[in-house]
This record gives sequence, structure tokens and C-alpha cells, in this order.
Amino acid sequence: MRIGFFALGIIFSLSGCDRMYGVQSRTSLRDPVSIGCVKTALKTIPEAGKVTYEHEQHNYVELSPKQRNVRTTSHVWLYGEEQNSVLQINQNPDGWDYTNTHSSIGRAIPESEIRQFIPVMRKVNQAIQDECGLRVADLQLERISEGPLWGGGRQAAMTAPPA
Repeated sequence: MRIGFFALGIIFSLSGCDRMYGVQSRTSLRDPVSIGCVKTALKTIPEAGKVTYEHEQHNYVELSPKQRNVRTTSHVWLYGEEQNSVLQINQNPDGWDYTNTHSSIGRAIPESEIRQFIPVMRKVNQAIQDECGLRVADLQLERISEGPLWGGGRQAAMTAPPA
């Protein structure tokens, strides 16, 4: 039985045992996203290395503010030398959510690794903006340091070295 990335993320989030560390850029988009265009844009970035694509659909019932059936489609691209960088675009009834992240659960990522990833993240975001017209090239970078759900955690904007 195959457990998808979305399900694993929920499992790890609910477990609350280990912290998540890393860096991300994210935004919500109102206009439709061409998934084919994103796939093509990623192929133009040699630093992204091997890119693996996967998508999943999730159906659930939203109870608030009004009960409705919701379908979310997750498009996930793993990239980078060790495939530990993730571009994820989720389509839901209210629009699209874009997240580009390099993270780890239970292990703080060394600053040198984050500094090495940031230029690649920027190239990915820039290529997607140039090729697909999505306004993601100038997204603010956020440091991820999430603790257990009941213990808080922090997510702060970070200053990154220039591209």
C-alpha cells in the first residue's frame, strides 16, 4: 500500500515528536496553474538535478464555515541531489497554494546546506515565473523551526544572501 507525501506530512505533524527544520518560500495563487508548464520549467534548471513528480487527490468534508465536500489535488516535485527539496502546488476550491521548501524532520539543517539550497530555490521560483507567469520569483524566504503542535514552534522570515 502506497502512502503519499500528503499523508506522511499529516502523520508526522500529528505525531508531534520531532521538530521540522529548514527554509521555504510560499504563497497562495488565485489564477489556475499549468502543471505541464511547471514540469517544463523545472527541466530547465540543471541545479535541480533529477526531478521526481507525483500527484494525489484527497477528498474530505469541510465543516466550517459551511459544510461542503472538498477535493484537494497535490502536485509534488522532489528535486536536488538527495531529492530532499520539495516544490508542492496544492489545488483546492479556493485557489492554489505554492510552497518550495528544503526541510528535515528531527534534524537541524546546517546553515551551509541552507545557503547552498537558497540559490537553487530562487532559480526554481524564477524559472516558474518566467515560463508560467506565476508571481513567485520574489517570495520572501522563511526559516522553518516547527515544534510539536502543542508546544508551539516558530516560523520567521529570514534574510538570505543575494542571488
